[in-house]
Amino acid sequence: MKAKLMIVAFLLAIPLAAPVAAQNGGMNRMDRLREAVDKTQDVIAEAKEAVSESGSERARNQLAVAIRLQNTAMEMMRSGAVFDDAFVMQVGKYTLNARSKAQRAIAITRQAEENEDYVRGRLERTDELIRRAEEESDNDTPPGLKVLMDTARDQQERARELFRNRRLKGSLQLTLQTERSLIRAMEQLGTHVRAQKRYQAQLDRFIQLREQLEAGSEAERAETGNQLKEAEMLRAQAEKLAGQERFGRAEKIMTQAVEALSRQAERLREPAKIKAALENLTREMERIQERVENSGAPGLREQYRNARQHVDKASDMYAQNNYEAAAAQIQAARQLMHRIARALGE
Repeated sequence: MKAKLMIVAFLLAIPLAAPVAAQNGGMNRMDRLREAVDKTQDVIAEAKEAVSESGSERARNQLAVAIRLQNTAMEMMRSGAVFDDAFVMQVGKYTLNARSKAQRAIAITRQAEENEDYVRGRLERTDELIRRAEEESDNDTPPGLKVLMDTARDQQERARELFRNRRLKGSLQLTLQTERSLIRAMEQLGTHVRAQKRYQAQLDRFIQLREQLEAGSEAERAETGNQLKEAEMLRAQAEKLAGQERFGRAEKIMTQAVEALSRQAERLREPAKIKAALENLTREMERIQERVENSGAPGLREQYRNARQHVDKASDMYAQNNYEAAAAQIQAARQLMHRIARALGE
């Protein structure tokens, strides 16, 4: 449509005369036609320079069509055909269409320059991702991730080669593919590193608990022997998995080992708790014994005797290593002591 409008405007600019126009009038129309053809030739020359620098295939195709149309217009000018309205229409159509194609080629090269800047920016972004991935990886990085990152570097080099050869579309596609691969690799690497840190923290906790249990008395060590063996088996299994870079699974199994030792350590702390509770109750009963004996409150002495009996039973259970029963007797004694304290106004 635009080309047609240009042709119409071109024809309107040339004064049309009768077929047997005077020589001066004919020369005037021919001069204007040559001027239009020369102008198109200048645009084509500009397009040739732009296309050669850009390397754009689309622009090259447009330029080839422009040259073909312009050659047709120039051949008609040299043919010596009758210079009439039909002749002007044909030559004008060819040269103006040629100019339109050449201008389109120039526009494509300018667009290509913008595209080139965009692709260059994406290449630089991928280069930065590669740099960050290399900084975050180390000797403990799983082999699979190392291979993935090596592949990404190779792809990026290929993308840059395509860019240097002006194959922008292929370069962009390849660098975007490389970027996606790197992002997945870095996500996996982050997960791997976090699992590795959690595993190491559980291993440190395991060693700490094991040392505490091994530092106990001979009786305590005898009690924890089986639990320690089972926990050590879990630890060995976890360390084998860690050696295979399977830190997620290794961390879960090491957590089981730590929980087993923690439960045993808690059980070993129970005797100390029972002993401390017995000592506290005994001191409390001694403190209020005289007040209970001097009190006239009905049933208070009986409650005191019952509390004493519970404490004595708790001491016997503790001596027999029956800590659960001892704890029950202590709880019963505490309830009676609370009642006695309220009765005494405490």
